[in-house]
Amino acid sequence: RNPELTYFIPVNFLWSAEHNLEDRDNSILGFEIAWQPLKGFKIHGSLLLDEFKFSEINSEWWGNKRGYQIGGSIALPGILSWEIFFEGTLVRPWTYSHYKETNTFTHKGDCLGFYAGPNARQYIGGVRGWFTAAHYFSLSVNSLEKGIEPLPKDHPDYFPIGSNANQNYYDRNKEFDFSTKNLMGKIQKTLSFDFQWQWQFMNNGWLDLTWEPRWQDSEMTHYAQIQVQVKH
Repeated sequence: RNPELTYFIPVNFLWSAEHNLEDRDNSILGFEIAWQPLKGFKIHGSLLLDEFKFSEINSEWWGNKRGYQIGGSIALPGILSWEIFFEGTLVRPWTYSHYKETNTFTHKGDCLGFYAGPNARQYIGGVRGWFTAAHYFSLSVNSLEKGIEPLPKDHPDYFPIGSNANQNYYDRNKEFDFSTKNLMGKIQKTLSFDFQWQWQFMNNGWLDLTWEPRWQDSEMTHYAQIQVQVKH
């Protein structure tokens, strides 16, 4: 879908414009909060609500399309500019999805929300900081659980379980309408270690190195990246 010129009008009644353009989907609500209760200690959280009913908010109804994220950081004492950080994220099945392709929370098929998409849970923790003013590093451990379809698409009993923002939720198996758990289907587990180092070699230039060993279903894969950034 091409950009609608209506949205470029500086002063606009967006709700009326959406209806006029026949975009009548439920609105997505997002909330973010950050709190620093103590010096050197910070907590942050996010909540995404999409197509929910207050009467079903505590049930396993499939339409409870929600995402949660909570995390924090603790500055380490001493002269080093280091901190410990941690974060947990959960995105329920069918979040970001819609029965109309134009109303999915995507751009050209790529999900605009959590990088792992819906039907996923992640825990991450590590340490990051500066060795010197020019050298930054981050070392973290990442545990990801992703629900995927238990059957291949060519199987006669195949049905989507809400693991992809591009899936049509009208194609779901309605037997699970009131038993949709936080993770559905076959649970694929991934454990990875991520090391990043950045060197600012001049005022507008950076060298980034990344190395990530990853274990998924007992198979190990190494990912490495070298990137040079020069801003002018």
